[in-house]
Amino acid sequence: MGSFLGSIGIAGSLLLVAYELKQSREIAELQFAYQRVEIKQILERPPVGVDHLEYMRILLKAADEGLEALTEDEKEVLTFSNIQGLDSLALRFETYRRGYLSESEWANDKLSIKMIYCSDRFSEIANHNIYRPMYSDDLWDAVTEIQDNADCEPD
Repeated sequence: MGSFLGSIGIAGSLLLVAYELKQSREIAELQFAYQRVEIKQILERPPVGVDHLEYMRILLKAADEGLEALTEDEKEVLTFSNIQGLDSLALRFETYRRGYLSESEWANDKLSIKMIYCSDRFSEIANHNIYRPMYSDDLWDAVTEIQDNADCEPD
């Protein structure tokens, strides 16, 4: 009888531990989601000292008139923008690869890469090749695969 009660006590303890582990996992996943949002907000900010309208003006100028039309300061802002975008993409790719980003969310990122690649206006200013050494080969393999499979013909 004593061993039976002991077994029930151990089983109850294990159930309690399992429940606490489940709660801890849920809290960790929620904290991870908040951190992703915070990082995303940081990566989408314009450079310090440049307001959002100026930032957008530079991006549109580069798209409309090409890189040659930009001043050195504008090129610096554009470089910062590209690095931010690639940092964000690298984070999202790693999150997807580890199973924390859904297929539909990654599909949106793939669509963005395809749109940049297929755009005459944006492919030049988003020249990824100069940033290759800064990011993992896995990321570039994913980007290359998306570009290789991109159907750039208008629907």
